[in-house]
Amino acid sequence: MSTEISIAAAVQQLNVGQGHLAIWALGQHGFILKGQHTTIIIDPYLSNFVESAVPGAALKRQVPIVIQPSELGFIDYALITHDHADHTDPLTLGPMMQAAPKSQVFTSWKAFKLLAERSFDTTRITVPKVDGHVQVNDEFTFMPIPAAHYEFEPNEHGEPAYLGFIIEMNGIKLYHAGDTLIYDGLLDRIKDKGIDLFMLPSNGRDWFRDEKSITGNLDYRESVELTVRAGAKVLIPTHNDLFAGNRINIATLLDYATTQYPQQRIHFLRAGELYYYAG
Repeated sequence: MSTEISIAAAVQQLNVGQGHLAIWALGQHGFILKGQHTTIIIDPYLSNFVESAVPGAALKRQVPIVIQPSELGFIDYALITHDHADHTDPLTLGPMMQAAPKSQVFTSWKAFKLLAERSFDTTRITVPKVDGHVQVNDEFTFMPIPAAHYEFEPNEHGEPAYLGFIIEMNGIKLYHAGDTLIYDGLLDRIKDKGIDLFMLPSNGRDWFRDEKSITGNLDYRESVELTVRAGAKVLIPTHNDLFAGNRINIATLLDYATTQYPQQRIHFLRAGELYYYAG
């Protein structure tokens, strides 16, 4: 008889020590992070919403849904990087917010607008100031920074449509880039900040995907070089598993890294996998 427990049970049962961070991969760009007293979720895509939201793109899920949105009652905060359907998924966020009635969402202006149009409770959704520190509680602080996917697409107040997040949680720092390319000023925002973990979208981009309105991201070389130049300890390549038509062979990233920077730590996470980071 199997002794495997669900991710929901594992998250709630795991005790995380001081200065450690538990990370569960959800597929695509989604993660659950747990510190000592706080649990957050980033860009959860736990449905098949994209198939109807992006007609004609042939984007069928290639990895399983590892936790049901209705099981996310333990979530305290959600960080949503932007409005694209595999990041702002109403079929995930709706049941999650219902299951976790005290949870709060932080997101970009464009994703806020999308959720407001779908009648989400906007009193629980905040658009944080870019490049400003948000002190959420004693162990969780974050700073939103712009992401370029491919442009910033700012609103009338100059707020970018796409965000990345520099997160400090339980003494660990990580950068979740959202969907982005490298732009002037990005390296200055993330370099020499003592960031432990980089979560970078590493599925690349090309003309053929652009033709299908599939907006791309960093390629394998850019992900490695950005990690090394910024001084991050570990690279976690992301956004490269969910859709067959929007990924690269991740072996190209590993080949480049081991050839050019053999000491750089890289960790690939499968959907549902736990990565316990202790520095």
